[in-house]
This record gives sequence, C-alpha cells and structure tokens, in this order.
Amino acid sequence: MGGWVYIMASQRNGTFHIGVTSDPNTRVQGHRDGSMGGFTARYGVKTLVRHERHDDIERAIQRDNSLKRYRRAWKIRPIEEINPRWDDLFETVSDKDNPFQGAFVSKSDDGSEDPAISPPPHNLPRPPKIPTHQTPPVPKSASGKEQRP
Repeated sequence: MGGWVYIMASQRNGTFHIGVTSDPNTRVQGHRDGSMGGFTARYGVKTLVRHERHDDIERAIQRDNSLKRYRRAWKIRPIEEINPRWDDLFETVSDKDNPFQGAFVSKSDDGSEDPAISPPPHNLPRPPKIPTHQTPPVPKSASGKEQRP
C-alpha cells in the first residue's frame, strides 16, 4: 500500500504542517474544512503546497519524519522548486502531477530495477545529526569516590 507525504501552509512562508496519509484527498479536505481540528484548524493551515506519492507507506513515513527534522529553509526549498507561487495544489493530487512518480529506482525481488522506490531526485542537504545530550563525567578523587560540586 502506498502513501503520500504532504505539506500544508497557512500562507506563503507561513505556518507549516507536514503529514503522511494513505488517502490524501480525504486528509487534505479535512484540514481545509477544519474537521480535523487541532493544529491546522487553530493556525489556519489550509493550503496544500506540496505532495509526494510513495509506493510504500513505510517510505512515506520515513520521508515525513525526515522532513519534520529539516530546518525551516530546507522545508521551503522543496516547496518553491515545484510551487514557487505557493498555489493550492489540492486539485493536482494525482499520479500524473506527482514530481516523485517514476523518480525512484531500486531493485525488486527479481533483481530488476523498480522505478517506484529510491531517494528523491532533488539534491537537498541532509539534515544535521541531532547530537545526543551527554553529561560530562563526574571527577573522582584519589580514593576513587565521586566529587560533587
């Protein structure tokens, strides 16, 4: 089963919502009419500014998670690559208008190339690794006991 990653905005360079769904028409319509409630209703996020179709829902979820980790400027770039005026793309949610359709390549079970799965065609920088918080070691005295300040 496939999945869609979508980005909605309140206005050009406004508030974003990034989501993933297997039914983009119903999900986006829910955001547009406010029936979804929550964040998108509270901040008026009703304009679909980007959508990507993935043949595998797990890959769509991975893409959703990576986009959410991107810095704001990195989120704006892919929107403006295909939608520089930030038009509402709700009517274009279809395979033929999907910039990612056919752009993916990987090996299928029989060893042939499967054009539905591989990295995106554009060259976005990868988000930086998020450092894990490490506490500095507690100094020990000559006797081997921890010294607390």
